[in-house]
Amino acid sequence: PALAAAGFEPQPEAWWFTHHTAAVGDLAATPRVDGYRFRHVEPHEARERDPGTAAAWSDFGPSKVDERAYRQLMAARPYRHDLDWVAVDADGQMVASVVVWLDEATGVGLVEPVGCVPEHRGRGLAGAVTLAALHHLGAVGGSLAQVSPRGDDDYPGPQRLYRSLGFRPTARTVTWTRSLA
Repeated sequence: PALAAAGFEPQPEAWWFTHHTAAVGDLAATPRVDGYRFRHVEPHEARERDPGTAAAWSDFGPSKVDERAYRQLMAARPYRHDLDWVAVDADGQMVASVVVWLDEATGVGLVEPVGCVPEHRGRGLAGAVTLAALHHLGAVGGSLAQVSPRGDDDYPGPQRLYRSLGFRPTARTVTWTRSLA
């Protein structure tokens, strides 16, 4: 009511985010994916972590994430290297990844971002590495995981992934705008 009274109008056609949660204790076991192993990133691995991150997001144009940017991410509070997980191929390359940001006061872990190098997509790596990270979240005291993918029909893949892992939608964003004229 306050937004409407101030002249704002909802924009139901605008892209939006949907908030999903999952109880960590209710998640399925991490599946085995032949030829890959799952582990957390070590504090000294920014250089090794960067190429996989950049390649995972290259569908949207050149990635701005480089080693320097990843080092900055790793230095940000509340980053924890034990909640930064990767799928590693037989050659030792990091090919899928997820970061979970734990709020220790509430036990909630925010999943963001999840990505997979294009050449390794379609094998279940994004989901498997996410489950591995979330099981570790539970081991360090986390009880609830949250993720907020886009909810509109133009970008359905992430929602499908998270729902397949046991996340359920709880709320969504709504864009409200008003004319400045």
